[in-house]
Amino acid sequence: MLTRQTLDSFFPESAVPALSNRMLYVCICLIWGSTWMAITFQFGTVDPSASVAYRFCLAGLILLAWSAWRGEGWRLPVQALRWAALQGVLLFGISYSLTYEAERHIASGLMAVLNSSMLLFNLIGMRIAFGRRLDARSLTGAGLGCLGIVLVFWPELGSIDDPSAWLGVAFGLAAGLLASMGNLVAQRNHEARLPLLVTTG
Repeated sequence: MLTRQTLDSFFPESAVPALSNRMLYVCICLIWGSTWMAITFQFGTVDPSASVAYRFCLAGLILLAWSAWRGEGWRLPVQALRWAALQGVLLFGISYSLTYEAERHIASGLMAVLNSSMLLFNLIGMRIAFGRRLDARSLTGAGLGCLGIVLVFWPELGSIDDPSAWLGVAFGLAAGLLASMGNLVAQRNHEARLPLLVTTG
């Protein structure tokens, strides 16, 4: 059983100050905002699943290096390994494999729109898994966020005009659902006080 003492023995407090909220927001905008277009540059002779593996193995190594720079441990308690593995498989493995497959059939902007469905899936999942109330403020915020993405990529929505495109839409929605399930596992890991960088890396 995981206890606070067990986790503290694995992960001492970091001596390096955390990034500010503003800097974290800038990083999210730069990385997440460009990811859909960047995916299209990876298409070629390499299978999408292999591209996902290359991308996230490299990303994982970077996060582990960052964790070491912050003075955090790299090891996870044995009891936590399955939850970290489940988070990785759902949030990065299968979800992004479906995302890459979707972008072989639809435009990257449309995939960004479909991925915004994760906001609604998250709210519903938090209600089911953690009993969080679906308040009007959260629903309105998620709805406006989805609407904003739709408006930005409205011209690309016209690309849904053949069976192949609809297959891409199905892959895109499935990717959003699985990523949302990965977010729920990440929330569970957060509440269990598992360190973010190590479980993500």
